[in-house]
Parts: sequence; C-alpha cells; structure tokens
Amino acid sequence: KKAGLTAEVEKKKNEVAELKMELAMLREEYAVEGEKKAEELNKVKESLSVVNALREMEHGDLKAQNDDLCEQNSALIAEVENQKNSMAEVKLELATLRDRYKSMEENKAKELNKIK
Repeated sequence: KKAGLTAEVEKKKNEVAELKMELAMLREEYAVEGEKKAEELNKVKESLSVVNALREMEHGDLKAQNDDLCEQNSALIAEVENQKNSMAEVKLELATLRDRYKSMEENKAKELNKIK
C-alpha cells in the first residue's frame, strides 16, 4: 500500500513539475508577445507624434499664409478706396472743365452776336 502511495505521490510530483514547466514556457511566450506589442505601440505613438508635429507645422504655415492674405486684402481694399477717391476728384475736375468750356462757348456766342 505504501509503495502504491509513494508511486502516486511521485506521479503527482512529476505532473506538477510538468505543469510548472508549461507555465514557465507560457509566461515566457506571453512576455515575448508583450514586448512585441509594447514595441508596436511605441512605433504607433512615435508615428502619431510625427503626424501631430506635421499637422501643427502645417497649421502654422496655413495661419501665416492666411495672415499674409489678410494683409494683402487690406492693402488692396485701401488701394481701391484711393482709386475711388482719385476717380471722384477727376470727375469733379472734369465737370468743372465742362462748365468752364460751356461758359466760354456761351461768352463766345454772345461776343459773336454783338459783332453781328
């Protein structure tokens, strides 16, 4: 009976040893997989950092371009206003010259009528 129990204990010890070895192999396998996943995650994080940095640079460039275009637009609006003012001055001067010419023509006609 004792020999049978000793054999059973040895059998169980062997099973426990096998299970411990299997557990150790699984832990090692999961550790390797975990390292791979961590490396992949770090690569993804690095890629995202690069993408975000590029987006920030692009945003900065676009903002600078927008600011430049706003300045150009303001300058063009001011130029258009200046042109409108100049045109109004030219029209006024032209109207004045027309009035003078008309007045001269009228005076000339009056002088001619006096001579006749």
